[in-house]
Amino acid sequence: MLGLEWFNVSENLSMKKHLHGKIIILDFFTYCCINCMHILPDLEALEKEFSIESGLVVIGVHSAKFSNERDSTKIRSAVQRYNIMHPVVNDATLSMWQDIGIICWPTMVMLGPRGQPLVIILAPAIHLLSTSTDLLRFPGKIEIYSSEMGEKLIISDTGNNRILVTDIHGNVEHVIGGYDPGYKDGNFKETKFNAPQGICILDKMIYVADNENHAIRRIDLGKQTVTTMAGTGKQGHDYKGGKLGTHQIWALFLEDTIWWKNKLYKAGTCVAIVGNGREGNRNNSYPHAASLAQPSGLTIAQEYNIAFFADSESSSIRQVHLENGKVSTLCGADKNPQNLHDFGDIDGTHHTAKLQHPLGIAWNSVQQNIYIADTYNHKIKKVDLAGNCKTLYGAGKPSDTFSFDEPSGLAINSSGEILYVADTNNHSVKKIDLKSETISSISFVLLVQDDDNVNEKYTFDTLINANGGKLTITFEIIFEGDLKLNSEAPQKWSLSLPKDTWMAKSLSGSLTTPTSIQIPDGSECNDLRFILDIITCNINECIPKKILVVFKVQQNADGPRTVIEHKKIIIKK
Repeated sequence: MLGLEWFNVSENLSMKKHLHGKIIILDFFTYCCINCMHILPDLEALEKEFSIESGLVVIGVHSAKFSNERDSTKIRSAVQRYNIMHPVVNDATLSMWQDIGIICWPTMVMLGPRGQPLVIILAPAIHLLSTSTDLLRFPGKIEIYSSEMGEKLIISDTGNNRILVTDIHGNVEHVIGGYDPGYKDGNFKETKFNAPQGICILDKMIYVADNENHAIRRIDLGKQTVTTMAGTGKQGHDYKGGKLGTHQIWALFLEDTIWWKNKLYKAGTCVAIVGNGREGNRNNSYPHAASLAQPSGLTIAQEYNIAFFADSESSSIRQVHLENGKVSTLCGADKNPQNLHDFGDIDGTHHTAKLQHPLGIAWNSVQQNIYIADTYNHKIKKVDLAGNCKTLYGAGKPSDTFSFDEPSGLAINSSGEILYVADTNNHSVKKIDLKSETISSISFVLLVQDDDNVNEKYTFDTLINANGGKLTITFEIIFEGDLKLNSEAPQKWSLSLPKDTWMAKSLSGSLTTPTSIQIPDGSECNDLRFILDIITCNINECIPKKILVVFKVQQNADGPRTVIEHKKIIIKK
């Protein structure tokens, strides 16, 4: 807070001089935000009940949305106009906003007596974010990634401009990009996306339709890098050539390929393969004579050599026969190719079935049917290869209680028994057990990988064989001062693995639970990172602590195959 301009104070406030030993509420607001104004009476009531002398300080942190709002004279006028009596600081460059990781207005952060974050509260009027503890914001698409460690979820966290890689339990293993939109290749920390959507996986590479960047990006989990494969970052409008057209399906050829009519495409070529670029619902035996209407989801039935797609603006599910490019309708829409207004919510066959702006689609090779995210009907449906369409889940109106609000992405696990749903407007991912017909929401846990916002850091070296081995780790917390662990509070650890090929029994657990990591063959040194989230107490107060523990794991030919590490973490104060 040093170097910033203050209002309603005689001198600039500092943690050491003015705020140490007090509970602090930081109210991140901007004066154009009506919801920010709505919570001012609540803050005023809180200040009347708990005075500064009793240990509570409320500080307004003005974080401008528009450049005009950064002007100090306008902020002073707003403070007077809304009768704000508590201290206000002008965070004109959003330095405090970014340091704490604020993502919306209004947000309140409660700091403890030593300045440590205790609670972050999003105002209930904010409809753009989930009211749960999940990390997602308008997730658009979801896919399944199969690896040696089992299945993972790849999620387009569209509203946060990032891709999340999680295990099936919701432990976030990689955060790629976010929060600010941008267009940049590089490692996972420096790369930028802009409202990413579609995902597909081939040969352990993840390909992303980076929507607002009009580009195809490739994620290499092994190297932890992002590379642009097609697109310039700018929108194109031509119907053929090297830029993005409209209402078409394009192909990016990863190797030299003989395509339809013996046409040769070199590796790296990106061209329109289906659609004439004009919006419509016209089927045709010739792929470039067909017209599409905002295709928004793709899935391939390899055994039939057919690509199915959700043609959202015609409210239909259509198919492309990959042996020749023939386009036909499976269900939904009208027989009139110019009628894009024949939508509804009716189970049926072919054109008698009615959908409303479907965005997601997934092929279940085990059950031999297609699952549909019927987005504007807030339902999940299925259609078989004969075109029989049936509603499975959803009440037909927006809901966040085991129902849906504009679901947009679907993925099926390898057994064909679990359907994952990107429930976009509920800011969540739901898991449907197709056998038991039960629906549950996945709670995501972000495993911290950065050194920021930790109280203490410990580093240990360990050696393991170059041919791989098993590393088992336990922790013991020892206090030198008057602190001790709060026996009634949860004491937890979370783990970040350096590579996708490393396997752990669990990525989080209680402090008393050991964890084992299976390490593959290798010769380099890798960092294994733990975050210990503990609650400590002395006679007067309880203090949460976040401790980073890094194991530098070196592999060589002389290393043991089995290693047990019992580490004492000494906390001095």
